[in-house]
Amino acid sequence: MSMILRQATPRKSIETMPRARVSWRRGIGRAGWIALAGYALASQPLAAQPYPNRAIHIVVAAEPGGQSDLMARAIAASFTRTLGQPVVIENRTGSGGTIGAQSVAQARADGHTLLIGGINNMVLATLLRSDLPYAPADLLALGG
Repeated sequence: MSMILRQATPRKSIETMPRARVSWRRGIGRAGWIALAGYALASQPLAAQPYPNRAIHIVVAAEPGGQSDLMARAIAASFTRTLGQPVVIENRTGSGGTIGAQSVAQARADGHTLLIGGINNMVLATLLRSDLPYAPADLLALGG
């Protein structure tokens, strides 16, 4: 039994193959260059304000000395050390946390006023009170 091997056709070397002239400048086109320049300009920070640029207020919707207050004080110490700005803790009790949540909802939405609350402020207050002085959608949850 003999084995017959098929002879491979000779391949052209890379040097003898014609080179395709690809110009990526021509390929991207004028619209592509405009889009690329627009993206480069839009991605640059335009006079960003440093955060925080003033004191941070943490409103605790519970009584002083409780678990929420102790947690707020631990967070405040870490914020002061990390961010280099003073942190003011304000205990606003009453009406199941609604008074504290209302003060945060009415504050400027610049990230300098935080609320430490719970399910009372976001869920139970909307179910139990028809005259809620704030909309829970106005508050942004940072952690759960």
